[in-house]
Amino acid sequence: MKKLPIILDVDLGVDDACALLLALSCSNLELLGVTTTFGNRQLERTNRNTLAFLDYIGRVDIPVAKGAEKPLVRSLPIYEDEGPYVVHGAEGLGNAIIPEYSKKNDLLSAEDFIASLVEKSIEAVTLIPVGPMTNIAKFLVKYPHLHHKIKQISFMGGGLKKGNITKYAEVNIYFDAEAASIVLNTNIPIIMSPLDATLQAYITKVERERIKDIENQKLAGLLFHALDYYGKFYETVGNEPGCVLHDSLAVMAIAHPEYIEFEDKRISIVTEGEEYGRTIEDVNGKVCRVATKVNREEFIRLFFESIN
Repeated sequence: MKKLPIILDVDLGVDDACALLLALSCSNLELLGVTTTFGNRQLERTNRNTLAFLDYIGRVDIPVAKGAEKPLVRSLPIYEDEGPYVVHGAEGLGNAIIPEYSKKNDLLSAEDFIASLVEKSIEAVTLIPVGPMTNIAKFLVKYPHLHHKIKQISFMGGGLKKGNITKYAEVNIYFDAEAASIVLNTNIPIIMSPLDATLQAYITKVERERIKDIENQKLAGLLFHALDYYGKFYETVGNEPGCVLHDSLAVMAIAHPEYIEFEDKRISIVTEGEEYGRTIEDVNGKVCRVATKVNREEFIRLFFESIN
C-alpha cells in the first residue's frame, strides 16, 4: 500500500496527543515529521509535551521542529495556570505526569523544516495543522515555489454556527486569524474540520473507563489521566456529552474520509472588528471541503485501535 506523506502541526495538548497517535497508527499514512506551535499552552510547554510524548511512546525517530511562539501580527494570548477555562491543565496534558525525555528538536525552524521535508518527498505532502496556523502561513509565504508539492491542507478550526472562545470564533482561528487567512488564500485544496463536526467526535466517561483495560498500560495510564481531566471540563463547563477530541478529526478526514460527511462551502476568515476570527460562508471565499457529520462509532473504534 502506498502511504500518504503527512506533516502534523500541533500545539500539543490532550486532543493533539490523540491526533498524533491516530496519525501514527493509520497504515495508509506516513508521518514525516511534526512541528510545534503556541496554542493550547505556550510554545515552551507544547513543544516540550511533543518531545516528551514521542519519547514516551518510543517514536524518537519522528523529527520535531520548534515553531511559532506568537501570532503573525497580534499579541500572544494571556495564559492562566488554573481556573475553569484551563482546558488542558496547566502543563497541557491534564493530570498526566510528563515523563523525563531525551529527544531533541530539529535544528531548523518550523517553516524551513516543512520545506526540507516537502522538497525531499517524492509524493505531494499533506499538511495537518491542529492548532493556530502560524507555522503553515510562514511556510506558504516563504516558499511559494513549493505550493505545488502540497497535496492538501486538512485543518481543525473554525465554526459555522458558533465559536468556543468568543461568540463568533473558534480558538485556533482566533489565536491567529491572519495566518488562517493566508492559508485560505492559496490555490491548495483545503479540508476544514470545524466545531460543527468535531463536537460529534467525543468519548464518554464510560468509554474512558475502558482505557484502563487496554493491554498497553504504559500508554493507557497516561492517556486516561490526560483524558479524565480534559473530559471533566467538557462535561461540566462545556456541557458536552463527553470529552471532545477535536484534532483527531483533521487526521481522520485524511486517513478515513469514508467515516465523515463533507460539503463544499466557500469560507472566509474575519480578521478585524468584533467578529475577529470568525469563519463565515462567503460567495467570494475559498472553496473548502467542510466536515459536517461524523460516524462516531467508527471514530471510537479508531481511537482505541490507535492506543493498542
